[in-house]
Amino acid sequence: MAPTLRDVSYLLGLPLRGDAMGPTDVGQGWREDLLARFGRVQRSGTAPPYREFAPTHTGGPPKWWILQFKADDIGVGATEYEIARHLEAYVLWLMGWVMFCSSAGSFVPKHLLRFARYVADAPPEAIPQFSRGSAVLAATYRGLCTGCLKSSERSPSSGVSATSQLRAHERFRIGRPAVLHMPYRGYPMDDVDGPTMGSPCYTH
Repeated sequence: MAPTLRDVSYLLGLPLRGDAMGPTDVGQGWREDLLARFGRVQRSGTAPPYREFAPTHTGGPPKWWILQFKADDIGVGATEYEIARHLEAYVLWLMGWVMFCSSAGSFVPKHLLRFARYVADAPPEAIPQFSRGSAVLAATYRGLCTGCLKSSERSPSSGVSATSQLRAHERFRIGRPAVLHMPYRGYPMDDVDGPTMGSPCYTH
């Protein structure tokens, strides 16, 4: 029983409609272009000194470089451009280490750069719609196939592990976390805006 598009849509909340996501051609100057965009960002005074990554990182920007643009490091009075760059860095982290986990580990593949920039630079009402759910499901299948055909102990298992884990919790009672179904009352929120927890996939 493999995960389906329905699982991805309900468990992860990712859209299924839109343009396909896949590898894209990246020019040789991708590093210089990326550093030029982010080099203009003024971070908070408490942030560590900014460091550029070396040209030896040919696969994509490393994780330590992306983490220099956390939300906590946004400077006071930041411009819309600077906020957009922090958003771009967050989307890169999300795609590289949550949505499309790969064997790279230390960097996000450079062919994902344009998708993060589309989200960061487009107005909210004109953000390009991509079928992220289909891409995540394809990455999950590839990771499951790689895991079943591992040839050595060091062969990594890639893919989106959260998809398989959440689906197992929904389908099987064994090993499922104990969920407290009582509503949260510790915050001054109504039933609409308050946090929720449950099984949206198979109870609605």
